[in-house]
Amino acid sequence: TYTAPTNKIPNSNEESYDLDDVGRHFVKRCIEVLEKRGLEEQGIYRVVGVTSKVNKLLTMGLDRRKADKVALDDPQEWETKTITTALKTYLRNLPEPLMSFKHHNDFINAVKRESRQNMVHEVHKLLYKLPKTNLEVLSILIKHLTK
Repeated sequence: TYTAPTNKIPNSNEESYDLDDVGRHFVKRCIEVLEKRGLEEQGIYRVVGVTSKVNKLLTMGLDRRKADKVALDDPQEWETKTITTALKTYLRNLPEPLMSFKHHNDFINAVKRESRQNMVHEVHKLLYKLPKTNLEVLSILIKHLTK
């Protein structure tokens, strides 16, 4: 189900979003469209979209009833900067990071391991302790950002 952004982030005017199947689908669709358009555009994640359009995309894209009706493929309707800003806003406003507060210190300690082999093993083990949706979104993001 879509969780309407009703939770305010402390010390901010921005809303909070939940990570659920609709959110995972939103992230995946945004990234698919960005990669289809091409990643050669300079400053793809630095140029900020128009706030009203970003908010409209978030509202529609995270509403289970409207999400599939959003024609992200139309560059006239949804500029690249609008999509990237909406994606960043969604991820930034999750109430908990993808790698979760619960495992934060464990991830920090894992990457401090002396042996690269031990580090990789520990991080791998921790990743599979994350909620399924978190791991899926993290995987989608990492694959995208390495392109």
